[in-house]
Amino acid sequence: MICVIPHGLQWKDAPSGYGPPKTLYNRSSAGAAFGVFSRIFAALAAEAGTPERLMIDATHLKAHRTAASLLQKGACRRSIGRTKGDLNSKLHPVCDGQGRSIMLLLAEDQMSDHKGAAMMLSAMPSARELLADRGYNSNAFRAALLERGFTPCIPSIRRGKEPLPHDKTPCRPRHHIENMFGRLKGHFGMDV
Repeated sequence: MICVIPHGLQWKDAPSGYGPPKTLYNRSSAGAAFGVFSRIFAALAAEAGTPERLMIDATHLKAHRTAASLLQKGACRRSIGRTKGDLNSKLHPVCDGQGRSIMLLLAEDQMSDHKGAAMMLSAMPSARELLADRGYNSNAFRAALLERGFTPCIPSIRRGKEPLPHDKTPCRPRHHIENMFGRLKGHFGMDV
């Protein structure tokens, strides 16, 4: 996987020392289906400790036209929304202060940023502050953050009726989450 996913290669292009391509593919898909990778990532995240600062943002992901095929009976619903002729999803990640993702939520493209964040709020680890952009500026979301003990660092909407005071200094490291989007989208073989 280390050779194939980041470079957008096919399984047959992996070094032959790892085994036949079909075996590599089967192991990778079985590991994903049985939650092996989720447990590995959860254990690695637990070793890092509790973060002091969390960051949240959202990005749009284009879905291939074959991704919206008919659902089979008993299958889970896909998180794909329809926009002007395209099929899109929205990825809501929560990162620590260094841009390492802690949580990911895949939702329909039409879901607003603060609604997606509110869905993840109960599962977020405790931290001192939460950095977000203007899309998360909602009185209900701010109140929920304060109730959980977070200090929200969210700028007000420019055309808002009552702009809230905002210090830009704590929001400077928000570029780490944007860099994380670049790394995720650069892994060509990854299904995000």
